[in-house]
Amino acid sequence: MFHLVRSSSPPESPAEPGAFASPGPSGHPLDGPGFWALLFLLGRGILLLSLPYETLTAYGDLWNFYRLAATPGWPYLDYWVEFPPLYPFLAEVLYRLVGGREHAFVYLHVLSMTFVQAGSVYLFARLVWGRVAALSRLAIYAFLHLGLFYTWGYFDSLAVFFLLLGLWAGLRCRFGLAGLALGLGGLTKWFPLVVLLVFLPYWDEGREVWRGVIFVWGLVCFVVVGVWGVLWVWDNGYTQFSWYAQTQRPPWESPWALIHGRLTTGNLPAYNRTQPPPTAADFPIWERVLPWLAFVALLLVGYVLLRSRLSASPADTEPFSAASLPWAAWVLGAFFLTSWGYSPQWVLYTLPLFLLVLPWPTAALWSLLWLLLHLLEWPLALSRGWFDALWVLVPLRLLVLGVGLASLAKPVLRPSRDRFE
Repeated sequence: MFHLVRSSSPPESPAEPGAFASPGPSGHPLDGPGFWALLFLLGRGILLLSLPYETLTAYGDLWNFYRLAATPGWPYLDYWVEFPPLYPFLAEVLYRLVGGREHAFVYLHVLSMTFVQAGSVYLFARLVWGRVAALSRLAIYAFLHLGLFYTWGYFDSLAVFFLLLGLWAGLRCRFGLAGLALGLGGLTKWFPLVVLLVFLPYWDEGREVWRGVIFVWGLVCFVVVGVWGVLWVWDNGYTQFSWYAQTQRPPWESPWALIHGRLTTGNLPAYNRTQPPPTAADFPIWERVLPWLAFVALLLVGYVLLRSRLSASPADTEPFSAASLPWAAWVLGAFFLTSWGYSPQWVLYTLPLFLLVLPWPTAALWSLLWLLLHLLEWPLALSRGWFDALWVLVPLRLLVLGVGLASLAKPVLRPSRDRFE
């Protein structure tokens, strides 16, 4: 199964060609993940100073976040929202800090997400250590996110940060940090909770590890259920409405949406959030269960294909890359391949893991194509009202993601060594 690294320092092993050295051994400034985080901050700062205000708000949901925060009271207590609770409360705090000024709210949100994304660059650098062409992978990750409006026009960057932090901490046996990070991630968006499945194959690693896995799951449940429980206790009806808005939505931008002929985005109209949300279309329970059944089936396929990696001995594998990260990429990829709905900014969740684990240079080519396909969907097509393009873009997205999943299994089906070129 997975072989964990209980030390916070990287193991001593011969560096491969193109590998990203751990901080310290050579003393070179490029050795440090902190340097790359700082470099990202400086680059993003130059970019933001060069852009007009209208560019920051052109395609994202900042207008919606501001409008929600401007609603009198607190989210979940005085009005309903369609997001898990962490960011709506954060947005309300930002709104009150700037005295309700929209320009200041937007700039403070963008600045906050910039620091969060720099944290993700730092974590990516820690995770990519020791991989073939690690420096190239890290440079591509930082470059692709530098001017990507998905990283500041929404708040998914915050959920991605918690996801990467939880994954990194769990693989280093820092179970308390892993549970806290994934719990906070689950309060930001639901997707980081999928990473809990990554820890399931740890069970045969010994009593210390399976106790740690139970602790991670327990801490995540405590954080997520505890916060939702407090909101339900204080509920005036708006927590229930918020839950309904998140769990009973019709499909959008997914194969399930195409089956129903729904050519729409995931944005909700400008409802009065102090009134009950409108009743969603009534879908049979079996239709909502189908995506989950497909997800479980893909998990089983992935486990069978990656089993040789999962059961490899420590002497024959690299920590992280040999088993754990490909399995994490498969779990997230399978989830988004079968999800009930889909939004283009969700590329932020799959991009780092597939860039980490796919063979080089396939990782670079796939990542560029994957991001380009999402940009074609939004903003190029849907912002212009070309909703019929979803009949082409959604199948293409499924195809490219399917190719990415197949590439994860390729070294198993046809063994080959990742090369630096």
